[in-house]
Amino acid sequence: MTIDSPLTCYICGETPEEAKTVDLLGCLKDREKARERFKEKFGRKPQGYLFICDSCRKENPSYAKNVEKKYGIIKSP
Repeated sequence: MTIDSPLTCYICGETPEEAKTVDLLGCLKDREKARERFKEKFGRKPQGYLFICDSCRKENPSYAKNVEKKYGIIKSP
């Protein structure tokens, strides 16, 4: 399923320009809790669905795994 919404990285808070229409695969499942924590961390709401960008996943693999464990990740059925 694709949507017209930008993606915002949960770890760095960046919203990549190329992520305008996205597939929900790889986005965080528990959106409400993740959005609340994001707002606490960055002082603003995310611009779209939360995910973990490739550079943050490479730079902080253990943190990325912890985020996935805490909030869940949308996978293909």
